[in-house]
Amino acid sequence: VGMLLMVLGETGNFLAYAYASATLVAPLGAVTVISNCILAHYVLKEELRPRNIFGVVLAIIGAVFIVTYAPGSDKQLTMELLEQYMSQGSFILFVLCIVFTVVGLSLLSEHYKKKYVVVYLLICSLLGCLTVMCVKGVSTAVVLTIRGHNAFNKLLPVVLLGTLLGTGI
Repeated sequence: VGMLLMVLGETGNFLAYAYASATLVAPLGAVTVISNCILAHYVLKEELRPRNIFGVVLAIIGAVFIVTYAPGSDKQLTMELLEQYMSQGSFILFVLCIVFTVVGLSLLSEHYKKKYVVVYLLICSLLGCLTVMCVKGVSTAVVLTIRGHNAFNKLLPVVLLGTLLGTGI
């Protein structure tokens, strides 16, 4: 039952990216962390430490600020518009910086990776950044295809899907 509910929730999260801005959907994913923390305390009888409470409060404050002050977008995302955004020099530079940073961090010796857990956190966060962008694009392509405009006959959704699978694994 738990796995089924998790799959259902993530499916809803995936579809939310197609209908809402990623700056709105992604911070609300922090609700999962908050609910897991609370459920672990009551169901699994795990100790709720001040550090955990502080983290939950920070997650709530961060989500509220991002949702409140995120820029709105009136444009409906299409594959053409997404392709236009992704072909801009600033986006290409952004992705290259992420890729080179992840590769550089991955090449660090095991000694540093084990000593400084922030290395793994950085790798995960940087890949997560790419994953969120790809989910937004793929979910938009799925919705456009459902509406009768087959978006998967172009290269971009396939590349996004491949990148999504690559960064998600």
